[in-house]
Amino acid sequence: MTNGIEVVIHIKEQGYNENELQNYGIEVLCNEDLSLQCAIIDKSIVWYGNINFFGYNTEDNNVMRINDASIANELLNIICSQR
Repeated sequence: MTNGIEVVIHIKEQGYNENELQNYGIEVLCNEDLSLQCAIIDKSIVWYGNINFFGYNTEDNNVMRINDASIANELLNIICSQR
């Protein structure tokens, strides 16, 4: 936790500059069984889709933004149960 902000990044494969992220106080967890591609901000904003947030993307990738705390919490529960 840095400045009262907790950031945890779950990745499917290593090789996304996780050491650099950890130097900024970000916890990086690798889980090859992950099936979600999402970013959750403030437990209320969800960016969800097949975009790779830390790697190469093509014009076929997409992402949508959802402003809904209940959906964010459901996704967090799914992700955290896969730890």
